Amino acid sequence: MTPHVPPLGLFVVLLFATVVAAAPPDAKPKPKFTLGKDTTYITEPLDKDGYVDYETALNERLRGTITPETNAVVLLMQAIGPKPEGKELHADWWKWLGVKPPPAEGTYFVSLDEYRRKKEGVQSRDESEWDQLFRQEAFARSRPWTHADIPLHGDWVETNSKSLDICVEASKRPHFYSPLVHRPKDGSRPSLTGSFSPWSNRMRGICEALCNRAMTRIARKKFDEAWSDLLAAQRLSRRISSGTTIEYLIGVATEIYALQASATFIAMVQSEGRSIVKYRDEWLGLPPSSSLEQTINLQERFSRLDMLQTVHATASRIRDETLRAKFDSRWFESLQRETNDALDKTVALLRKNPLAGLQSIPARGSNNSKDGFDGLGEAFSFASMMTDPEELSKVEPEKVRAALRRFHSPNIYEKLFHSGVRLQQQRLNLRLAFALAEFKLANGTYPQKLADLAPKYLAAIPDDLFTGKPLVYKPAKDGYLLYSVGANGRDDGGKTYGDDPAGDDLVVRMPLPKLKKE
Repeated sequence: MTPHVPPLGLFVVLLFATVVAAAPPDAKPKPKFTLGKDTTYITEPLDKDGYVDYETALNERLRGTITPETNAVVLLMQAIGPKPEGKELHADWWKWLGVKPPPAEGTYFVSLDEYRRKKEGVQSRDESEWDQLFRQEAFARSRPWTHADIPLHGDWVETNSKSLDICVEASKRPHFYSPLVHRPKDGSRPSLTGSFSPWSNRMRGICEALCNRAMTRIARKKFDEAWSDLLAAQRLSRRISSGTTIEYLIGVATEIYALQASATFIAMVQSEGRSIVKYRDEWLGLPPSSSLEQTINLQERFSRLDMLQTVHATASRIRDETLRAKFDSRWFESLQRETNDALDKTVALLRKNPLAGLQSIPARGSNNSKDGFDGLGEAFSFASMMTDPEELSKVEPEKVRAALRRFHSPNIYEKLFHSGVRLQQQRLNLRLAFALAEFKLANGTYPQKLADLAPKYLAAIPDDLFTGKPLVYKPAKDGYLLYSVGANGRDDGGKTYGDDPAGDDLVVRMPLPKLKKE
């Protein structure tokens, strides 16, 4: 029997059914910009406000088919803990990672600075004390030592032993996926420019601790265990550098630490009269690092375009209607095209030759006065205006355009270019150090010239990446001096950072020069 429906109730039911039937099943928000390769670069997904959801698009691309079981970051977070910066990560970060956070309480990695402050109770130091600590840290990560030599470092390494073991295992996993998530506390629009990887500040300390532990193992002649730590530091460094531009710089810095420690390893193994071939082959078998052009083409591009969206959202809240109208979609689309074009040129340059990118950078301070921004420092200070309509309304649109252009100026990438080539040169220097050690073991002495290494010990002798000319090689009675002139292009006579006077040369010296541990 059909139930009785009051007339008014029947009208409401029919009206509801009509509205539902008329509504499009997959209604999409209207895009804020013209979607395309030259403007937004990607066309989906869009968020509820019609902006391109670059966070989702980037994380999906970075994650691909990677699973938690093959992801090194999952293990790293077990070593670092759920609060790497002292506060909990947003639930969305763990959701993207695909795992639950580790327990709040546990034995997690402690940085040397944190450990030192807790152990010594010192909160501040003068400049001479910092210089002493830096010398001690440089010694601990690049020269063999025992607990009796540097007790505090010995205790620190021992405290982190469990965490370091996890990091070594993490380095062996084939993938490295770390989500980029930004959830502002003030409820403002999330942006990739505000996202960060929670492990990034910890990785320098972890790689330095691995080098420290390797040096203590070398002192006890536990060469295989020491080499395992050094390889782990280099694997992790290469994984790290596949992330954002900041992570790229961290990865370069930590790998250079490990390469310097590896030169020490070669010297100590060689002094024992042992073959270096096994270690050389394991080093040559390390997975390649991601290229800088890949970082700029993906993470950097999405971040820059998302930055424009943040400015657009802020401009739409400017109260002055006349000024607000100047920041229209056509104005932003022209900037999107400029951004994509500039990044395309940078990527093409890097694909052709990373050194070409370095040499293309204009002199610092050039062309800064015409747009009203005196250098990159003021351009970056513009970032504070991106989410404040009151501040943004104080700046004319063309000045804003000039500032945004500086965010993809070649000068922005200067440090990246130099760091990348510096790392490549350090790798070449270590490869030559392996070949020189093999030659010495077989012949009882070092060669008179690098050309003597080819083709038996090295297929070809590399030139200095910074000059295109031969590397400087000076054999001595019981050793040698090998170096590149470095980014300044000037021969500093084998002087490098930390020497007095300091130089810019990238050096391998055998026997190892003495370092002050204090």
